[in-house]
Amino acid sequence: MDAVRSAYEQTRTRFAQAFRSYDQLGFGEAGPLDAKTRRIIRFCVACESGAETKVRNYTRNALREGISPEELRQAVVLTVDTGDSRSIPSITWVEETMASALG
Repeated sequence: MDAVRSAYEQTRTRFAQAFRSYDQLGFGEAGPLDAKTRRIIRFCVACESGAETKVRNYTRNALREGISPEELRQAVVLTVDTGDSRSIPSITWVEETMASALG
């Protein structure tokens, strides 16, 4: 488990009641979008953020949840199309992370 994921899990444990309350609100699950679409949207938001660690974590999580490398490539290219240059490095981070995760 990478350091960021470990820190997240520790935080979730430490503030378990707060996280349970948030989870019960169902914000992430409510609405017509299926789980795969929600994951891809979150991945795109991470790419738009320009935050390398976030992009790498969302890439690994998406792969674990069955989103294909081709789908991730298309999604990251769509974020570049928005005109925000912060997402351009995401292409490299996604490719590097997929290469590492998939062997």
